[in-house]
Amino acid sequence: CNANEVDVDPFLAVTDVDQESHRLVMWPDKDQIVNYDQGKRFFGVSTTKKGDVTSSSLNTEFETIPNCGHVFHEDGTFILDLIRPRLKAYLVDFS
Repeated sequence: CNANEVDVDPFLAVTDVDQESHRLVMWPDKDQIVNYDQGKRFFGVSTTKKGDVTSSSLNTEFETIPNCGHVFHEDGTFILDLIRPRLKAYLVDFS
């Protein structure tokens, strides 16, 4: 960094700098590295009476990955294998 740059740690953010962005947030509920409850607070997520989660931002889809840690599901499945089908709709096809 030079004297004009600010060193910013995105992991210390307390507010969402771009609340208007359309995004899908998929968060493992047993994540030991990035706290699930803190993530819910950051994205303004609440739980409905039916047990669903919903974000206060109309542009944020927040989905819980149940029984899953930061890398693996409790049955040993790699997290990327779990989320791949859901993410396909959000990926750009360069072919």
